[in-house]
Amino acid sequence: MGTFYLHIGTTKTGTTAIQEFLSSNRRRLKKRGILYPELGISNRAHHLLSHLWGGSGWMDPEMIAQHQLKRNEILKQLAETIDSWKGDTLCSAEHFWGQLKNPDICNDITRHIPAEKIVLIVYLRRQDQRIQSAYNQRIRIGAAPPPPHELSAQQLINWYDLDYATRIRTILNNLPGTRMVVRPYEKTQFVGGSIFADFLHTIGLPLSSELRLPEKAVNTSLDRDRLEFLRLFNASGLKRKHQQKLKTSLLRIAAELDAPQDGAKQAFMPASLQLEIHRALESGNRWIGEKFLPDNRGQLFAESPSPTESVPFCAHQLSAESAVRILRELRPRIGRLEHQLMEHLAGTRYAGEPPAREAADQLHQLLNADS
Repeated sequence: MGTFYLHIGTTKTGTTAIQEFLSSNRRRLKKRGILYPELGISNRAHHLLSHLWGGSGWMDPEMIAQHQLKRNEILKQLAETIDSWKGDTLCSAEHFWGQLKNPDICNDITRHIPAEKIVLIVYLRRQDQRIQSAYNQRIRIGAAPPPPHELSAQQLINWYDLDYATRIRTILNNLPGTRMVVRPYEKTQFVGGSIFADFLHTIGLPLSSELRLPEKAVNTSLDRDRLEFLRLFNASGLKRKHQQKLKTSLLRIAAELDAPQDGAKQAFMPASLQLEIHRALESGNRWIGEKFLPDNRGQLFAESPSPTESVPFCAHQLSAESAVRILRELRPRIGRLEHQLMEHLAGTRYAGEPPAREAADQLHQLLNADS
């Protein structure tokens, strides 16, 4: 048994691209002494494995329940596969970043794999940038988070899991004897100039021409109007199947119209809030830099937010004109869903819980402002 590498995230740091790269190069990596096991795989990553070790997330509950019945068998088989393999083993699932704060889960992992054989790999994104990316992603998966400027710095740190130093200390305390590799998610700091070359460097491999790179994904994002339109429908308690269709339609429209990404023109949060978060986490980030990135002169991130770089902030409000325009764009694409959306708003306005009713009222007023 060689080293057991466990890539634990974090989310919004290229994890999907890394996992696609590892999955598509499974046989090529094996020839180079790295096993990327098929056991515990779901959607190219070891999400199922993370669930079997006590995690939670997006996976289908019925699928998890079926595999939980074979939990001990699957984990035993994985341990035997790792033990019999003469090279190193690599597993990847970003939910481990949250799971490993639980000592019981860590104890369960070390019952199957010796702690001294484990090397954890984690990528960290600058905290203010993580907030914006995670906020957008939460809306896309059906949540309705409050806009960041409505929260305090400490609330944002807690909500978006931004205290990296405390989490790392907890994980290392729960897994004594393990080694951790920390990499900043900044292109200027990637070894070889790419996330794939950087990741391979952490496991001792070069990025050779034989390894297949994933096709560059066109990750369409929503401009602020469409994002707020979707957030309000999420807040109104829209059924998941309708939310998924609405989100997909909005993304297709954004891609077809090549909608301008206005986030680059306007600050995502006030400069004062951005700096307050930075200052609250500065000492922890410095500790990480000094401990895990000694060549960086104690710096975790190459760039830090500063008032001179900040553009003016203005809280975004969806206008009636924009809401009606978005609905008109949607109309030829969503068919009967438009009627279902209007029925949902009407029902929620009169019988919904207060937060959902408030969102439904706001959407109703926006969409009927000219009536």
